[in-house]
Amino acid sequence: GGLGGLENPASGYANLVGAASSCAGSGSVRVVAGDATLSFLMDKLDNAVPSCGGAMPSGAAQWSTADREVVRSWIAAGALNN
Repeated sequence: GGLGGLENPASGYANLVGAASSCAGSGSVRVVAGDATLSFLMDKLDNAVPSCGGAMPSGAAQWSTADREVVRSWIAAGALNN
């Protein structure tokens, strides 16, 4: 699928945390456990025009600040698989 393996709960975590972004040449990691500022996911959630590719969620309104903070806090806490 077009979700880079994130649509499958069994493999989604492995395809997100510590995984290289599929954005050609970006050199970004989707989620850097413990560091939201280095996590490409936050770039795509926070910015209407991210450094590479399109904003997330695709085709929908940007998440609220509160919802994005939940993701940011999860990453800062170590991006645990829980």
